[in-house]
Amino acid sequence: MRVVCPTCNAAYDVPAPVVAAGRTLRCTACGSQFPAGQALPPELPPDLPPSATPPPAGLVPAPPLVAAPQVDEAARLLPAQGEPPAAARAGASPAVLAGWALSLVVLSAGAAAAVAWRQQIMVAWPPSTRAYAALGYHAER
Repeated sequence: MRVVCPTCNAAYDVPAPVVAAGRTLRCTACGSQFPAGQALPPELPPDLPPSATPPPAGLVPAPPLVAAPQVDEAARLLPAQGEPPAAARAGASPAVLAGWALSLVVLSAGAAAAVAWRQQIMVAWPPSTRAYAALGYHAER
C-alpha cells in the first residue's frame, strides 16, 4: 500500500497488514513519526482516472513527454538517390596519396635502421635482444 509522509511528502510502499494494524511509522527522509492510518494518500476524486493521480503537495508535475518524430532508418543511412558518395566522386586527393607514400617511406626507413644498427641497439637496450632473437637476428659476439 502506498503511504505518504505528512511532513515531507516522501512516499513509501508499506505492506497492507502494517497499515491495518495502525502501527507508528518513521519517515527515513525527515525522521518524523506518524500513525500508519494518517499517512494514507488522499482519495482520488471520482472523475479522475487512476493514471491521473495528483502529485503530492509541494511537487510540480513534470511536463508531458513528446514523442520523437518517426525517421526512416534506411533512408537516413543511405545517400540521396542519384548522388554518389563524395569519395567516389572526387577519388583520392593527391595530398592523401602523398601522405600515405611518406608514411610508408618513414616506416621502411625505421625498420631498415633497426636491422642495420641492431648490435648498437642491443648493447644500449638489452631487453631488445629477445625481440631480435624472435625475429631471427641473433647477437653477434
